[in-house]
Amino acid sequence: GQRQYVLDMLNDFRMLDCDPSPNPMPGGTVLNYEGPYELFNDITLYQKAIGKLLYLARATRPDISACIGILGQFAHRPLTNHWNAILQVFRYLKGTPDLNIKFTKTNLDLKVFCDSDWGGDVVDCKSRSGLVLFMGTNPIVWSSIKQDVVAKSTTEAEYYALSSAISELLWMKSIMNEFKLIDPT
Repeated sequence: GQRQYVLDMLNDFRMLDCDPSPNPMPGGTVLNYEGPYELFNDITLYQKAIGKLLYLARATRPDISACIGILGQFAHRPLTNHWNAILQVFRYLKGTPDLNIKFTKTNLDLKVFCDSDWGGDVVDCKSRSGLVLFMGTNPIVWSSIKQDVVAKSTTEAEYYALSSAISELLWMKSIMNEFKLIDPT
């Protein structure tokens, strides 16, 4: 868990007394460069927030991975609506500082789950892939990333997501084999 890290981050951004929110990014949220929004006046502050949130998402909070990936693409030129979306993530963290991943003694069976959205990014029409790799019941790898190319169909977007998931699975099997945790067959 990262309770203290979350509380310190909320304190750093003066969000310790904010009202909590039940979700990090409400469904249907569209972030782009269109609309009546102005440039956010402190790019360094935005980038610092993204950096801290990325660390948290990669360390122990897969629940915020997707929204931080989306918000990170605006770090070079954030608008006020992008900053407001970061504040929404802070409000979510305020309500869930104790959320963590609990590892239990389990078997070494690997399972991977993946999915994608087709053309979900309104800025460049690229799809986003998500995956979670479990060892027994423990999540050990997770990601939510924008695909490198524009998929022409939902099937193509799903195949890209599946390819990433299989790559992670094969990499983990090779690591386990190297440590003599599994039979190489």
